[in-house]
Amino acid sequence: MNKKVISIEDTNRKEHFLYFKNIGYPYVGLTIHLDITHFSQDLKAKGNPFFLSFLYYVVKAANTIPQFRRRIENDGIVEYDYCKASCVILKNDNSFGYCTLDCNKPFSVFLDEGKERIERTKESGNIQEDENVDSLFFISCIPWVTYTSITQAVPFPPDSNPRFTWGKYTQQNNQTLIPVSVLAHHALIDGLHISQFFAELENLLSA
Repeated sequence: MNKKVISIEDTNRKEHFLYFKNIGYPYVGLTIHLDITHFSQDLKAKGNPFFLSFLYYVVKAANTIPQFRRRIENDGIVEYDYCKASCVILKNDNSFGYCTLDCNKPFSVFLDEGKERIERTKESGNIQEDENVDSLFFISCIPWVTYTSITQAVPFPPDSNPRFTWGKYTQQNNQTLIPVSVLAHHALIDGLHISQFFAELENLLSA
């Protein structure tokens, strides 16, 4: 992926960046229950797989927000032109492996490639990335339970890759709701940007 340097002086968050990048746990996170009623009905009508379809739109929504494509590099900021997804996939032996997926393709092409890569990961995947790690979104799914909050493992020193997680969707009052969580580095991303992501995701899913 191509990237460009973002001058701290050209942002309105210089003070925030310098403060939060030196905090031991510099992350900001938010979980919401997203209404996917229309999306789930459309999936059932077309017979498309939920995980890959939902992932496709999560990544598309995240890529529309420049702050989500930014990373801390050498105490400065770089912005990637596009970020792929690094997904946690449950393997056949009930351990897990990482699978990198490129959502910047037509949906039908993405589905075919995604199914193939996931099957390979289930058989012989590992937890080594095959891409430039900094350019990735980290994505995981907990399809067995719905939830209201989640705690995620993060490295030390902290990385600046946004993390997206979702759980089991449920039916409530004629709505289909799914818990979706975002965890991001606060030196780069605020609650405003996370809210913009959720708004864009809602728009894509309801289109």
